[in-house]
Amino acid sequence: YFPRATGYRLVPGPTPKSPATRQRTNRVVSAATLPATDGEVVIPELPDGYDRRTVRWWATVQKSPMRGEYTASDWEGLLAVAALYNLWWMTGDTKAHAEFRTAAKDYGLNPMARRSLQWEIKRAEGTTPAAPAGPRRSSRSTLSVLSGGAG
Repeated sequence: YFPRATGYRLVPGPTPKSPATRQRTNRVVSAATLPATDGEVVIPELPDGYDRRTVRWWATVQKSPMRGEYTASDWEGLLAVAALYNLWWMTGDTKAHAEFRTAAKDYGLNPMARRSLQWEIKRAEGTTPAAPAGPRRSSRSTLSVLSGGAG
């Protein structure tokens, strides 16, 4: 319906519903804040015989800023992630590596995973993220190379 150029009037719409009777509140129903554990979380040790790279990775995870977010059950899960990482290093199994990468995301072990978990690592004042190494090319020189022209 399009109002005519003359002789129309605006009619107000329905009055808004009370917030108490609204069906959609756009809130997460399962959101919860859980209490902190009473005792100190014991970090499990890797079994003997793990590859040196897995041992180094495990030590890095233990020192990471994310360690404060992990509970005892998380550390047990991380132990399973370490087993996948070790399997990849010991056998070169690409499926184990794919499983490792997927599992590592659940624990915020890469930048994009931390971003999706809304975890941010606080940087010291005056520091900036490291710039990528190597010379920078302008987009014009790249396009020139792609089109066969001189850069």
